[in-house]
Amino acid sequence: MVVDDSFQLTSRDRKMLELLHKFPSMTQSELAEHLKTPRSTLQKRLKELEANNVFRYSIHLNEKLLGKQITAFVLIRLDRTRRVWEFTYQEILTRMDELEILEFHHIAGEDDVIFKMKTRNLDSLELNLLKITEMEGVARTKTLICFSSVEEGFSKHDLEYSRKKFHLDDVLWNFT
Repeated sequence: MVVDDSFQLTSRDRKMLELLHKFPSMTQSELAEHLKTPRSTLQKRLKELEANNVFRYSIHLNEKLLGKQITAFVLIRLDRTRRVWEFTYQEILTRMDELEILEFHHIAGEDDVIFKMKTRNLDSLELNLLKITEMEGVARTKTLICFSSVEEGFSKHDLEYSRKKFHLDDVLWNFT
C-alpha cells in the first residue's frame, strides 16, 4: 500500500494512540466508548493510521516460557578500513532468525550495530556469537547479558487493566 506523505494526525488520533499505547488490550468498542465516537468511525480511522505506518499491532511473548532463557545485547564494531557495511548488514538481516536476533539497530558512536538476542541458554548464545564474529567485516563484539527488563511499549497501566479485566492476579508475570 502506498503511504500518503501528506497524512496528518488529528488531536483525536493522538488521544486514541495514547490510549492504545497505555492499554493495548483495550477493545475497539471500549476505545470508541472512551473517545465518544462510533465504533465504525474508529475502525475506519485505525485502518487509515495502520496503512500510513503510524502504528502496527504486535504481541509480547514471555520468551522464558518459550524456552528462551538468556537475553543479551551485542555491540558490534565493523572493520572500517573496508567497505563492508552493506554486505554485513544484509547477511545479518537474512540470518536474524538463525542467530536468534530480535532487534537490530545501526547506531552512532564507538560501535556500529547493536542487537537484542534471546537464546535458549549460554551455549546457544556462545554459538551464535561465534557465527557473528566469523562474518566478513566484523572487527569486534561486546556482549551484555541482561538480568531483567521492562521493555519499550510495556505499560504498567496495561498490566493493571489486564489483571482486572481477565482476573490474572494469580498469573506470574516475567518481563525478561
